[in-house]
Amino acid sequence: LLFRVAAGLAALVLAGLAIHEARSRARAAREVERLLKETGVDRRQPEVAEYMRRDPDPVRARLGIARALLAESFDQKIFSRLPQREAIEEASRVGERLDLARSLAEAAYRERPAAWPAPMIVGASTYRLWSMRGDPRLFRQRDAWEKPLLTAMALAPGEDEPPRLLAWARLELWPGLTSEEQEQTRPLLRRAFVEQETFERLASSWLAVAGSREDAFALVPDTPAAWSVVWRLYAGVLDWDGYCVAHARWKVALRRELEGRIEEVGRQLRGGEGTGARGLALSILSAAPPDEAYRDITERTLQLLPAGPTPPNGFPGARPWLAWALDGTLTGPARL
Repeated sequence: LLFRVAAGLAALVLAGLAIHEARSRARAAREVERLLKETGVDRRQPEVAEYMRRDPDPVRARLGIARALLAESFDQKIFSRLPQREAIEEASRVGERLDLARSLAEAAYRERPAAWPAPMIVGASTYRLWSMRGDPRLFRQRDAWEKPLLTAMALAPGEDEPPRLLAWARLELWPGLTSEEQEQTRPLLRRAFVEQETFERLASSWLAVAGSREDAFALVPDTPAAWSVVWRLYAGVLDWDGYCVAHARWKVALRRELEGRIEEVGRQLRGGEGTGARGLALSILSAAPPDEAYRDITERTLQLLPAGPTPPNGFPGARPWLAWALDGTLTGPARL
């Protein structure tokens, strides 16, 4: 009898705990849904909203919403999903949503002191909000946004996001940094510039404050995509000396990248990956400019190009090369 009573009580306790847990999860799910609707994340970023709905951890879900709101302050393209009038209205509310993102992240940080995204969002939201409003606290109270970002870096030294945001913020304040702080920021910028999208956004600011061209170029990733951004920026301000140097480095980086792709085509062919090798070879033809400097690249690619069906859109990368070759055939010696 005693065993049966004890077992019955234990069952009641477990049932009560299960019911309590289910009700807590339901309340948390309703809270997440309310935040998604009130902030409009479900309309502007439906993929993110769906992911947050499926997250079983309510703290992590709220942190994800805060992260989405922070991302909108950096990328205005997110509002392009909406009708024009609504997009303008939503974009005008970025400031109050940054306040909400900061509050959500602060609450998550109190519950999960080891969750590195929380201090990162606190620091980045504060920085972004004060920057957009021209708030003098951006300079006078740097610890308010800088210290949380440094905390996030300490909690997750292998993550790229916290140092990228810190580099972004410090680049805006570059003239007000000491020489020592500028030196400390250069490695952060080099690390941030590895991401092409970040480099495209910050390249103009970096070229403006770097000082000498040598200092500016020292942090540019040695990729054709990065150098193409640089030479286009110089062309836009009619700095032809800088344009020539950057364009020359772009050509070197492009050749190196195309050489690497050709080697990969050969490896795939030897491994029997004809379809992959064909797609890669066609990408080389599209990337190589029709110019004498890349003629050997194109000829080697055509020699390796496996037979296969014509793509639905034809061979757009080959057309400029065909025109270049035909022009040479008509006016002089054959070019290919």
